[in-house]
Amino acid sequence: MNPDKLLYEVEKKWLNKLFYASADCFTDIALPSHDQWHHYRVWLYAKELVKALSKNYEFTYNQLTNLLIACFFHDTGMSLTRDEKHGKEGAILCKQFFSNTTIQKPENLNTALKAIEHHDDKTYKQGKPDTRSLTTILATADDLDAFGYTGILRYAE
Repeated sequence: MNPDKLLYEVEKKWLNKLFYASADCFTDIALPSHDQWHHYRVWLYAKELVKALSKNYEFTYNQLTNLLIACFFHDTGMSLTRDEKHGKEGAILCKQFFSNTTIQKPENLNTALKAIEHHDDKTYKQGKPDTRSLTTILATADDLDAFGYTGILRYAE
């Protein structure tokens, strides 16, 4: 299936819910470099990576759903801690989101949780990474958001 059509379907179902879930995590936290807008920008980069990778690999609706979820929860743990455990905390917040809502968990949510927890693991830069891995796509998209003005703000914080 055309990746644009799949991405559209995934966004139609999930984007607003996840954007506001991410925003809720930062209600009382002033961290503009990692709020819901950061998560949205990371999703935009991830979409471009998916489109490029789709020339050689066909993503499923389920994979794209889990990627979108991972993009919107990967740094939510920074609302609780700014240390290296923030990925683990983000995975916990993601689990809580699905526990506290009537929204049905997607299949293989564990792939999103793994990507959230390990998104700061930069070993994907070494050797030949699995470019189809949600963790690799998320980590790369997150790194892409670190460039430019946003990266300066992130560094300053």
